[in-house]
Amino acid sequence: MIQTSSKKPATACLGRSLNIKSQSVKDIEMNMQADKTALEQLEKLSFSTDQPILVCDADEVILRFAHALEDYLPSRGMYVNFSSYALFGNIRHAHNNEAVDPSAFTDLLDDFFHAAVDHMKVVETAPEHLDLLSEKCQILILTNLPNEYADRRRDALARQGISYPLIANKGLKGPIMREIASHTSQEVIFIDDIARNITSVAEYVPESFRLQYIAHRGLHEVEQKAEDCHHRCDDWQHIRTVIEDHVA
Repeated sequence: MIQTSSKKPATACLGRSLNIKSQSVKDIEMNMQADKTALEQLEKLSFSTDQPILVCDADEVILRFAHALEDYLPSRGMYVNFSSYALFGNIRHAHNNEAVDPSAFTDLLDDFFHAAVDHMKVVETAPEHLDLLSEKCQILILTNLPNEYADRRRDALARQGISYPLIANKGLKGPIMREIASHTSQEVIFIDDIARNITSVAEYVPESFRLQYIAHRGLHEVEQKAEDCHHRCDDWQHIRTVIEDHVA
């Protein structure tokens, strides 16, 4: 999902940030604990000992988050202009073109998920490529999403041919990825669109194999390659090729 930033806990739970921090994630957050609710979901899962675990983000990796947001905002008298990889400053009021105040983002994002979580479309060919990758990897979806929408997201994905286990997380993904990695002796592979999540995972699980993918073409163009990813991928065919070559 595109980055946001706020002192409000509801937007913080989405794990997005407007401003790039000068300090490393490790300096600030290496003592963070994994989200309790995410841990509870993880403990209900079991993993094989003979296949890597492929941990895949949902928004802007499997699901068309940005397109759904673009469709939703006019109902609120707003629009989004993705001039940077952020929501703050890019979501604007249609009547005067002024940026939406950050204090409104908690309610705005909650209303958006309530309205759109059932209807977000999957990225083209993602189900087919995930199905082929499932022959070589155990697939887990790790999505930063308020937990009250997790079951609705699971159902929406299943209706579109994606029925893998899903964990709803809050905050940066390094802490929960460390816990996931502790459940297997096999390698973990991580796909996300957000550079800060990739850096977080690199620092909590340095042995992980990390890919960056941004489905929205406009956002792909405005966002630079994440410093801590091993590959930045162009589409799901590219993702599958990179992973298959890596695990061969």
